[in-house]
Amino acid sequence: MEINAPTSLLIIKVFNSPFEGEIMPLHVQDGQECIEIVTAGIVLSEEDGREQPFGRGTIFWHVKGDHTVCKSAPDQPFHTFVIWFAVDQNRRTVPHCTRWMEGDEALDAMIEDAISAFHDEDTDEKLLCDYLHRRILWNAYSSSKGHHKGTKYPKSLLRAMDFCKDRCHFTSGVREMASAAGVSESHLYELFFRHLKISPHEYLLESRMQFARIYLADSNEKIKVISQMCGFAYLESFYRAFKKQFGMSPGEYRRRTHYIEPSFPVYENMRSKFDSTLLNILQFRKNELTDIHK
Repeated sequence: MEINAPTSLLIIKVFNSPFEGEIMPLHVQDGQECIEIVTAGIVLSEEDGREQPFGRGTIFWHVKGDHTVCKSAPDQPFHTFVIWFAVDQNRRTVPHCTRWMEGDEALDAMIEDAISAFHDEDTDEKLLCDYLHRRILWNAYSSSKGHHKGTKYPKSLLRAMDFCKDRCHFTSGVREMASAAGVSESHLYELFFRHLKISPHEYLLESRMQFARIYLADSNEKIKVISQMCGFAYLESFYRAFKKQFGMSPGEYRRRTHYIEPSFPVYENMRSKFDSTLLNILQFRKNELTDIHK
Protein backbone atom coordinates (compact mmCIF):
# COMPACT_ATOMS: atom_id res chain seq x y z
CA MET A 1 0.00 0.00 0.00
CA GLU A 2 1.37 3.40 -1.00
CA ILE A 3 1.14 6.02 1.76
CA ASN A 4 1.55 9.77 1.98
CA ALA A 5 4.94 9.94 3.66
CA PRO A 6 4.85 12.82 6.18
CA THR A 7 7.66 15.32 5.78
CA SER A 8 7.09 17.12 9.07
CA LEU A 9 4.87 17.38 12.13
CA LEU A 10 3.01 20.71 12.13
CA ILE A 11 0.64 20.80 15.07
CA ILE A 12 -0.43 18.53 17.96
CA LYS A 13 -3.29 19.68 20.14
CA VAL A 14 -6.42 18.60 22.00
CA PHE A 15 -9.67 20.29 21.01
CA ASN A 16 -12.79 20.51 23.21
CA SER A 17 -15.93 21.57 21.36
CA PRO A 18 -18.12 24.15 23.14
CA PHE A 19 -21.52 23.27 24.58
CA GLU A 20 -23.07 26.01 22.51
CA GLY A 21 -22.13 28.03 19.48
CA GLU A 22 -20.92 27.28 15.98
CA ILE A 23 -17.66 25.42 15.37
CA MET A 24 -15.81 26.72 12.33
CA PRO A 25 -14.13 23.82 10.50
CA LEU A 26 -10.55 24.06 9.28
CA HIS A 27 -9.97 23.13 5.65
CA VAL A 28 -7.04 20.89 4.72
CA GLN A 29 -4.79 22.54 2.16
CA ASP A 30 -2.36 21.25 -0.45
CA GLY A 31 0.48 19.24 1.12
CA GLN A 32 -1.33 18.70 4.43
CA GLU A 33 -3.05 15.88 6.29
CA CYS A 34 -5.06 16.24 9.48
CA ILE A 35 -5.96 13.36 11.78
CA GLU A 36 -8.63 13.73 14.46
CA ILE A 37 -9.28 10.97 17.01
CA VAL A 38 -12.43 11.28 19.12
CA THR A 39 -11.63 10.88 22.83
CA ALA A 40 -15.02 11.80 24.31
CA GLY A 41 -18.51 12.91 23.35
CA ILE A 42 -20.31 12.36 20.06
CA VAL A 43 -19.25 13.72 16.66
CA LEU A 44 -21.94 13.97 14.01
CA SER A 45 -20.38 13.54 10.58
CA GLU A 46 -21.71 12.75 7.13
CA GLU A 47 -20.37 9.41 5.96
CA ASP A 48 -21.75 7.36 3.04
CA GLY A 49 -24.24 10.10 2.26
CA ARG A 50 -25.89 10.45 5.69
CA GLU A 51 -25.16 12.00 9.05
CA GLN A 52 -24.03 9.46 11.64
CA PRO A 53 -22.85 9.54 15.28
CA PHE A 54 -19.23 8.66 16.07
CA GLY A 55 -17.85 8.15 19.56
CA ARG A 56 -14.57 7.57 21.35
CA GLY A 57 -11.90 5.83 19.29
CA THR A 58 -13.14 7.07 15.90
CA ILE A 59 -10.33 8.21 13.59
CA PHE A 60 -11.09 10.91 11.01
CA TRP A 61 -8.31 11.07 8.43
CA HIS A 62 -8.57 14.32 6.45
CA VAL A 63 -6.70 14.98 3.21
CA LYS A 64 -6.67 17.92 0.78
CA GLY A 65 -10.22 19.18 0.25
CA ASP A 66 -11.60 17.77 3.51
CA HIS A 67 -12.45 19.80 6.60
CA THR A 68 -12.21 19.05 10.31
CA VAL A 69 -15.21 17.77 12.25
CA CYS A 70 -17.51 20.55 13.38
CA LYS A 71 -20.75 19.16 14.77
CA SER A 72 -21.54 17.44 18.06
CA ALA A 73 -24.67 15.67 19.22
CA PRO A 74 -27.00 17.84 21.35
CA ASP A 75 -25.62 18.28 24.88
CA GLN A 76 -22.75 15.89 24.08
CA PRO A 77 -19.77 18.06 23.04
CA PHE A 78 -16.84 16.12 21.68
CA HIS A 79 -13.13 16.08 22.52
CA THR A 80 -10.59 15.25 19.83
CA PHE A 81 -6.86 14.66 19.66
CA VAL A 82 -5.63 16.52 16.58
CA ILE A 83 -2.44 16.16 14.53
CA TRP A 84 -1.51 18.09 11.38
CA PHE A 85 1.20 16.71 9.08
CA ALA A 86 2.96 18.12 6.05
CA VAL A 87 2.94 15.41 3.34
CA ASP A 88 4.66 14.93 0.00
CA GLN A 89 1.55 13.87 -1.94
CA ASN A 90 -2.20 14.50 -1.81
CA ARG A 91 -3.96 11.14 -1.85
CA ARG A 92 -6.18 9.04 0.38
CA THR A 93 -4.73 5.73 1.53
CA VAL A 94 -7.31 4.72 4.18
CA PRO A 95 -11.04 5.52 4.46
CA HIS A 96 -11.99 8.89 5.88
CA CYS A 97 -13.55 7.33 8.98
CA THR A 98 -12.00 4.32 10.77
CA ARG A 99 -11.39 3.11 14.35
CA TRP A 100 -8.56 2.98 16.90
CA MET A 101 -8.03 -0.75 17.46
CA GLU A 102 -5.56 -0.91 20.37
CA GLY A 103 -7.95 -0.10 23.22
CA ASP A 104 -8.66 2.89 25.47
CA GLU A 105 -5.57 2.66 27.69
CA ALA A 106 -3.22 2.51 24.70
CA LEU A 107 -4.98 5.50 23.11
CA ASP A 108 -4.69 7.66 26.24
CA ALA A 109 -1.03 6.69 26.69
CA MET A 110 -0.23 7.49 23.07
CA ILE A 111 -1.88 10.92 23.32
CA GLU A 112 -0.14 11.80 26.57
CA ASP A 113 3.25 10.71 25.21
CA ALA A 114 2.72 12.56 21.93
CA ILE A 115 1.82 15.88 23.58
CA SER A 116 4.70 15.61 26.05
CA ALA A 117 7.24 14.73 23.34
CA PHE A 118 5.99 17.46 20.97
CA HIS A 119 6.67 20.14 23.60
CA ASP A 120 10.03 18.68 24.61
CA GLU A 121 12.88 20.59 22.94
CA ASP A 122 15.09 17.48 22.98
CA THR A 123 12.65 15.36 20.98
CA ASP A 124 13.66 14.23 17.49
CA GLU A 125 10.66 15.73 15.72
CA LYS A 126 11.05 13.70 12.50
CA LEU A 127 11.14 10.46 14.47
CA LEU A 128 8.04 11.48 16.44
CA CYS A 129 6.34 12.46 13.18
CA ASP A 130 7.00 9.09 11.53
CA TYR A 131 6.03 7.15 14.65
CA LEU A 132 2.66 8.86 15.13
CA HIS A 133 1.75 8.75 11.44
CA ARG A 134 2.52 5.04 11.10
CA ARG A 135 0.94 3.98 14.38
CA ILE A 136 -2.35 5.72 13.63
CA LEU A 137 -2.18 4.53 10.02
CA TRP A 138 -1.84 0.92 11.21
CA ASN A 139 -4.94 1.27 13.40
CA ALA A 140 -6.89 2.87 10.56
CA TYR A 141 -5.75 0.22 8.10
CA SER A 142 -6.52 -2.65 10.49
CA SER A 143 -10.04 -1.42 11.16
CA SER A 144 -10.75 -0.80 7.48
CA LYS A 145 -10.03 -4.30 6.18
CA GLY A 146 -13.70 -5.20 6.34
CA HIS A 147 -14.56 -1.90 4.66
CA HIS A 148 -12.77 -2.98 1.49
CA LYS A 149 -14.40 -6.38 1.54
CA GLY A 150 -17.78 -4.66 1.63
CA THR A 151 -17.35 -3.45 -1.93
CA LYS A 152 -17.64 -7.08 -3.09
CA TYR A 153 -21.18 -7.44 -1.72
CA PRO A 154 -24.17 -7.24 -4.10
CA LYS A 155 -25.63 -3.74 -4.33
CA SER A 156 -28.97 -4.93 -2.95
CA LEU A 157 -27.22 -6.27 0.17
CA LEU A 158 -25.27 -3.03 0.60
CA ARG A 159 -28.53 -1.07 0.40
CA ALA A 160 -30.02 -3.26 3.14
CA MET A 161 -26.89 -2.87 5.29
CA ASP A 162 -27.01 0.92 4.91
CA PHE A 163 -30.70 0.86 5.82
CA CYS A 164 -29.86 -0.93 9.08
CA LYS A 165 -27.21 1.61 10.07
CA ASP A 166 -29.63 4.54 9.90
CA ARG A 167 -31.12 5.19 13.35
CA CYS A 168 -34.38 6.30 11.72
CA HIS A 169 -34.94 2.66 10.73
CA PHE A 170 -34.18 0.99 14.08
CA THR A 171 -37.88 0.18 14.61
CA SER A 172 -38.24 -1.31 11.11
CA GLY A 173 -38.45 -4.98 10.26
CA VAL A 174 -37.33 -7.34 7.52
CA ARG A 175 -40.16 -6.24 5.21
CA GLU A 176 -38.93 -2.63 5.22
CA MET A 177 -35.32 -3.81 4.77
CA ALA A 178 -36.29 -5.87 1.73
CA SER A 179 -38.19 -2.92 0.27
CA ALA A 180 -35.17 -0.63 0.72
CA ALA A 181 -32.93 -3.25 -0.91
CA GLY A 182 -35.33 -3.77 -3.81
CA VAL A 183 -35.65 -7.53 -3.31
CA SER A 184 -38.12 -9.99 -1.82
CA GLU A 185 -37.91 -10.98 1.85
CA SER A 186 -36.87 -14.52 0.97
CA HIS A 187 -34.09 -13.27 -1.31
CA LEU A 188 -32.94 -10.85 1.41
CA TYR A 189 -32.57 -13.75 3.85
CA GLU A 190 -30.61 -15.64 1.21
CA LEU A 191 -28.25 -12.67 0.66
CA PHE A 192 -27.56 -12.18 4.37
CA PHE A 193 -26.93 -15.84 5.09
CA ARG A 194 -24.75 -16.30 2.01
CA HIS A 195 -22.52 -13.28 2.55
CA LEU A 196 -22.74 -12.44 6.27
CA LYS A 197 -23.75 -15.77 7.85
CA ILE A 198 -26.48 -14.07 9.89
CA SER A 199 -30.15 -13.15 9.35
CA PRO A 200 -31.35 -9.66 8.39
CA HIS A 201 -32.96 -9.33 11.82
CA GLU A 202 -29.68 -10.22 13.57
CA TYR A 203 -27.79 -7.64 11.50
CA LEU A 204 -30.30 -4.91 12.34
CA LEU A 205 -30.12 -5.82 16.03
CA GLU A 206 -26.32 -5.69 15.91
CA SER A 207 -26.47 -2.19 14.40
CA ARG A 208 -28.80 -1.07 17.18
CA MET A 209 -26.50 -2.54 19.82
CA GLN A 210 -23.44 -0.82 18.36
CA PHE A 211 -25.28 2.49 18.45
CA ALA A 212 -26.25 1.84 22.09
CA ARG A 213 -22.65 0.97 22.97
CA ILE A 214 -21.39 4.31 21.62
CA TYR A 215 -23.97 6.37 23.49
CA LEU A 216 -23.50 4.49 26.75
CA ALA A 217 -19.74 5.08 26.68
CA ASP A 218 -19.66 8.63 25.36
CA SER A 219 -22.79 10.39 26.65
CA ASN A 220 -24.67 11.06 29.87
CA GLU A 221 -28.02 10.16 28.33
CA LYS A 222 -30.28 8.04 30.52
CA ILE A 223 -30.27 4.33 29.67
CA LYS A 224 -34.04 4.37 29.16
CA VAL A 225 -33.71 7.13 26.59
CA ILE A 226 -30.90 5.27 24.78
CA SER A 227 -33.05 2.13 24.64
CA GLN A 228 -35.82 4.15 23.00
CA MET A 229 -33.36 5.73 20.56
CA CYS A 230 -32.34 2.20 19.57
CA GLY A 231 -35.93 1.22 18.81
CA PHE A 232 -36.80 -0.73 21.95
CA ALA A 233 -40.32 -0.23 23.28
CA TYR A 234 -39.49 -1.93 26.58
CA LEU A 235 -36.42 -1.31 28.72
CA GLU A 236 -36.34 -4.96 29.79
CA SER A 237 -35.99 -6.07 26.17
CA PHE A 238 -33.08 -3.68 25.68
CA TYR A 239 -31.32 -5.02 28.80
CA ARG A 240 -31.70 -8.63 27.62
CA ALA A 241 -30.48 -7.87 24.10
CA PHE A 242 -27.52 -5.81 25.32
CA LYS A 243 -26.39 -8.41 27.85
CA LYS A 244 -26.63 -11.14 25.23
CA GLN A 245 -24.52 -9.08 22.82
CA PHE A 246 -21.83 -7.82 25.21
CA GLY A 247 -22.01 -10.13 28.23
CA MET A 248 -22.93 -7.39 30.70
CA SER A 249 -25.78 -5.00 31.47
CA PRO A 250 -25.90 -1.51 29.94
CA GLY A 251 -25.21 0.00 33.35
CA GLU A 252 -22.13 -2.14 33.91
CA TYR A 253 -20.85 -1.38 30.40
CA ARG A 254 -21.20 2.35 31.06
CA ARG A 255 -19.31 2.10 34.35
CA ARG A 256 -16.44 0.27 32.66
CA THR A 257 -16.13 2.44 29.56
CA HIS A 258 -17.47 5.88 30.42
CA TYR A 259 -14.88 8.51 29.61
CA ILE A 260 -12.75 9.94 32.43
CA GLU A 261 -10.74 13.08 31.68
CA PRO A 262 -7.13 11.91 31.11
CA SER A 263 -4.16 13.41 32.90
CA PHE A 264 -2.52 15.07 29.88
CA PRO A 265 -2.87 18.85 29.49
CA VAL A 266 -5.82 20.05 27.43
CA TYR A 267 -5.34 23.00 25.11
CA GLU A 268 -8.80 24.45 24.53
CA ASN A 269 -9.33 26.64 21.48
CA MET A 270 -12.53 27.83 19.90
CA ARG A 271 -12.16 27.08 16.19
CA SER A 272 -14.14 30.20 15.32
CA LYS A 273 -11.23 32.25 16.77
CA PHE A 274 -8.44 29.79 15.98
CA ASP A 275 -8.92 29.22 12.24
CA SER A 276 -6.71 31.92 10.74
CA THR A 277 -4.07 31.62 13.48
CA LEU A 278 -3.61 27.89 12.96
CA LEU A 279 -3.37 28.18 9.19
CA ASN A 280 -0.76 30.92 9.57
CA ILE A 281 1.25 28.67 11.90
CA LEU A 282 0.99 25.77 9.46
CA GLN A 283 2.22 27.92 6.60
CA PHE A 284 5.02 29.39 8.72
CA ARG A 285 6.24 25.96 9.81
CA LYS A 286 6.09 24.69 6.25
CA ASN A 287 8.08 27.67 4.92
CA GLU A 288 10.57 27.34 7.77
CA LEU A 289 11.23 23.70 6.91
CA THR A 290 11.57 24.56 3.22
CA ASP A 291 14.21 27.20 4.03
CA ILE A 292 16.14 24.74 6.17
CA HIS A 293 16.38 22.22 3.32
CA LYS A 294 17.47 24.78 0.73
